[in-house]
Amino acid sequence: MSGAFKKLFINHLIVILVSFIYLSILILFPLKGYYQDMVAEKLEMTGSLVSELVIEELSNDEKDLLNTRVQEISEILNVGIGIIDSERLVIVDSEGNLDHRKHHEIGRALSGVKGRAVRLSKTTGIKNLYVALPLFEGDCQTGVVRVSMPLLEVNERISHIYKIIIVCVFFAILIAVILSFIVSRTLAKPLVGMKNTAEEMLGGDYGKRLDESSKDEVGMLARSFNTLFDEMQKNMSLIIKDREDLSTILASMTEGVLVLDREGQILVWNQAFKDMFETEDNLDGKGFSQVIDDENIKEIIWGAIKSPDPESIEVVSGEGEDRVFLIQLSYIESRINEITGMVIVFHDISQIKKFELIRSDFISNVSHELKTPITAIGASAETLLSGNIENLEEMNRFIRIIQGHSLRLNNIVNDLLLLSKIESEEYVPGFKALNLEQILRKSLLTFEEIIKKKNLELEVEIPEDIKMVLGVENNIEQVVVNLIDNAVKFTPEGGEIKIALENQEETVVITVSDSGIGIPANHFDRIFERFYRVDTARSREIGGTGLGLSIVKHIVQLHEGKITVRSQPRKGTEFRVILPSA
Repeated sequence: MSGAFKKLFINHLIVILVSFIYLSILILFPLKGYYQDMVAEKLEMTGSLVSELVIEELSNDEKDLLNTRVQEISEILNVGIGIIDSERLVIVDSEGNLDHRKHHEIGRALSGVKGRAVRLSKTTGIKNLYVALPLFEGDCQTGVVRVSMPLLEVNERISHIYKIIIVCVFFAILIAVILSFIVSRTLAKPLVGMKNTAEEMLGGDYGKRLDESSKDEVGMLARSFNTLFDEMQKNMSLIIKDREDLSTILASMTEGVLVLDREGQILVWNQAFKDMFETEDNLDGKGFSQVIDDENIKEIIWGAIKSPDPESIEVVSGEGEDRVFLIQLSYIESRINEITGMVIVFHDISQIKKFELIRSDFISNVSHELKTPITAIGASAETLLSGNIENLEEMNRFIRIIQGHSLRLNNIVNDLLLLSKIESEEYVPGFKALNLEQILRKSLLTFEEIIKKKNLELEVEIPEDIKMVLGVENNIEQVVVNLIDNAVKFTPEGGEIKIALENQEETVVITVSDSGIGIPANHFDRIFERFYRVDTARSREIGGTGLGLSIVKHIVQLHEGKITVRSQPRKGTEFRVILPSA
């Protein structure tokens, strides 16, 4: 049901209902009084007739005959009849010898005028209409004739008439409503057509047009609308093309784009912006402060809105300062050079900054790792060349120093070469099915002596049906050796090391856990970087190149596996390597 039809129909309906209700009130309300007046006139005529019929008996004081006559007339006319003297005493009454001294109509009749009243009868308990007339004997008033009739019959007649009128009014209203419905629908039909056509155009169907066949004002309006629609279709085609081009450009950008008006309300955005600030809501009509939680970025944008000045700002976002944005601000100007909005481009340079930090740390670490043994070798060689060594034992000590640091340099170079080989796009590993149990037991032989020396408790769990893994044997062995080496190095004497192999659906899990010094959670993201050390001094004290876990991660990734770490300081560490089964 359309709005125009609904308004027309409701307005017609209101007029019809009000008219018929008003007409019904004019007819029904006076009807009861009209009928009572008719009954009262009938009773007056009856009272006059009774006066003429009983005057002779009343004059002769023949009460028995008078009572008989009154009863006969009462039964014939179906009315109550009473004769009261001038002292308000009942002479005769068909309803019984009642006290009429306080009745209003009796008082009026004794005063020479007609009296009328409606009240409950004390005899029958039914509401009656009473009419009292002065009774004259010659020119002298000798009493009152009172005639009564129950209103029950009158009320029934009135109720019947009420029902007839109500039924007639109902059907009249029904017919009027049907006619109003037809007329309203006829008048609203062209308006509804215009509305539907406009809605279809809003939905993108710009080929729809209105019916122009009508020769009245509606037809003129339809022709005007069609002309307007033609122009709109042309303009909308251009707008849609421009929007599609803009949407394509914005969607292809990896930078987050946000366009604001002067009040900070969002006008345009792209998916990259929503991804950066992790929102899935529709941003239409929202303020940027409802979408961006970071107070630093909010402050920068509000400052740019209040004091326009195009600039590029680098800002660190988040409590952990793990995201870095380069924000570029530029302004939208109208034809009269008035600033109407702002374009903000967010470059997420977190990875760039992270790589810069990693590169800086790598250069620093590798320099330190290489500088220490080179310095030691140089100092020892210089001492040997000085000729100030007095005995063979001291000479051998410096030679051992040179040998140890040379070995360390060789290990660093070998590890770097291994990493470079693994990362090389030209490296094609020769995968084959490997017995993981044999690799594990072979690797453990390397650590038997140091485990006994540190009095470590070693627990190894290998299921009998452990599956084969697909990989390069030397690489998988390197993973196992590096993980066990870390566990042995960082577990104090008397500690525990547990190594377990576990079958899963399509993978095999290697778990190496220890009761060692543990790793703080804030280091988890970086422990697999080259030369990264949680405790630099302690790590160098117990040896190692600082490349072990980095090698492990790259080998696992090469084998399409996954490595995870769980650890608590002073409670131990657990590494889990998940490899595809053969």
